[in-house]
Amino acid sequence: LMKHSCFLLGASKPSPIIAEKTPLKASLPKSKSDDENKKLEDLIQQKRQQHEERLKDEQ
Repeated sequence: LMKHSCFLLGASKPSPIIAEKTPLKASLPKSKSDDENKKLEDLIQQKRQQHEERLKDEQ
């Protein structure tokens, strides 16, 4: 249910969600390892792709 409401929110205006994720990534503590950063970036990329695919299916 939570997932679905999140998706509905994104369907109406997808750009704010993407905009929200980027600052989050940028403000990560410098102490985090490159490996963790890479994992996080991969996760964000994956979620973004899934989101875009879902949007395409909706249209």
